[in-house]
Amino acid sequence: SPHYSDTITFDSKAPWIKTSSPNISSSESNITRFRVEWRGSDALSGIQSYNVKVRPNRSRNFRTIRHNTTSTSLQFRGRPGRTYYFMVVAKDRAGNTQSSIRKTIVPYNEGANIKKKKGFRRKNFPRSRYYKGTIRTSRRRGAMIEYKFTGNSVGLITTKNRNLGKARIFIDGKYVKTINAYSRTPKYRRKLFGMSWSETGSHTLKVVNAGRGNQKRFDIDGIAVGR
Repeated sequence: SPHYSDTITFDSKAPWIKTSSPNISSSESNITRFRVEWRGSDALSGIQSYNVKVRPNRSRNFRTIRHNTTSTSLQFRGRPGRTYYFMVVAKDRAGNTQSSIRKTIVPYNEGANIKKKKGFRRKNFPRSRYYKGTIRTSRRRGAMIEYKFTGNSVGLITTKNRNLGKARIFIDGKYVKTINAYSRTPKYRRKLFGMSWSETGSHTLKVVNAGRGNQKRFDIDGIAVGR
C-alpha cells in the first residue's frame, strides 16, 4: 500500500529588517529633503508588507507615514533643527513582525542660533551646492562666530577647497581642536567637526578663523544639532 508523508512548517520567527538614512541630511542634499530606505527578508513565509513611522524630537509618539506598503524607500522633507527617528516595521506572511529604527538630523542654516560674531559675513549663492544656498564666510584671521544651542550632539557643516584653511574650535568656552578645510578638490556640506554628550543640555560652539596665506578663508554652511 502507498505511504504518504506530509510536512508542515510553522513560521514563528520574526523577519529581518534594516533601515538606513543619512546621519545628517545635508550630506545627501542641499535642501531639507532626504531619502529613507529599508530592506527586509524572511526565509520561511516571506515579507508581506512594511509600516513606516516617524517621530520628530519634539514628539513622544511615532506617526505612520506609510501603511502596509511593499515599497522599500521614500523621500522625506524635514525642518531645520529637527532630529527625526524613523521606525520601519516588517511583517511576514505568517504575521510575525520586527522593527528597525534610524535617526537623521536636519541641520540649521548657518545663520541660525548665532550668539555673537565678528568678521563672518553671509553670502547667498542660489542654485549652488551650498546648504540652502548660503554660507557664512571669513577671509580674516581671528574672525569668530559663536553659536548657542540645546542638544546632545553638534556637527559643524563646512566646505572644503584649495583656498580654504584652518579654524580653531571652542566648546562651552574651552579650546577643543583645530580643523582644516583645505582640499585639492571641492567638497560640499561636509561635517568637519562633531561632539556628543550623554545628556541633552545647553552649549556653545565657537569657530575662530586660523587660516594663513592662500588658505585664509573659512566657510560655515550649517550646524547639525542632535536631540
